[in-house]
Amino acid sequence: MKQLVLLMLVVGAALVGCSTSQLRVQSSPDAADVYLVSNDGTATKLGKTPLLLDGRQYPQLYSDLTQIRVVKDGYIAQSVVIPHLGMFAGDGEVNFNLAQTELPKTCTDQEDSFNNLAKGIAESANLIQKRRFADAMLLLQNLSLKYTTVAVLYDLQGNVYYLQGDFAHALDAYKHADKLAPNNAETLLMIRRLRDMQGSDNGSSS
Repeated sequence: MKQLVLLMLVVGAALVGCSTSQLRVQSSPDAADVYLVSNDGTATKLGKTPLLLDGRQYPQLYSDLTQIRVVKDGYIAQSVVIPHLGMFAGDGEVNFNLAQTELPKTCTDQEDSFNNLAKGIAESANLIQKRRFADAMLLLQNLSLKYTTVAVLYDLQGNVYYLQGDFAHALDAYKHADKLAPNNAETLLMIRRLRDMQGSDNGSSS
C-alpha cells in the first residue's frame, strides 16, 4: 500500500471538522466510488458521493486512523487519512476535488486499443490483397496517426506504394518503419531493393 502522509489534508482532499456521529464524503464531480481502506490495505466499497457515513454503521471511524479513498473513471484517485473521529466534536465533511487523468485512451484502455489496431492491420492487408490500394492507404494513414510508433503500419504503407510503382514514397515508408523497429529482415530487404533500383535508374540516366 502506498505510503500516505498522516495529515488533515492529504492528496488534495480537504477535511473540514470531524464528527462523533457522522462524516459526509463529497467530490467534484460527484458519483465517485467511496472506499474505506483498513490498516492491512483491504478496501471496502461504501457507496458513491455524496455519501453520509454513520459512525454506528462504520465503527472503524472511531477506532483508529482511517483512510477514505475516492475513485472515478477518467479521474485520478484520491485518498485522505483522518484520525479516529472520537477525538473531535461536531459533524465532519471530507471534500475531494478530482482532477481528470491526462493519460490517452491507448494507455488507459490497452485491450481495446490492441484489438482496434489488430483489426485495422488485418483489414488493410485484405484491402491490399484485393488491390484496393486507395482504401488501404487511407486506413493505414489514419491508424498511423493514432499509433505513431507501430512499425508494421509503415511497412504496409511501403507495400502499397511499391505495388503502385511509387518507389520513392515506398522507400521513405520502409525507412520510417526501420527507425521504429530496426533490423527487421523484411524491411531491410525492401530498403536494399529500392536503393538498388534507384542506383540502376541513376546509372541508366547518366
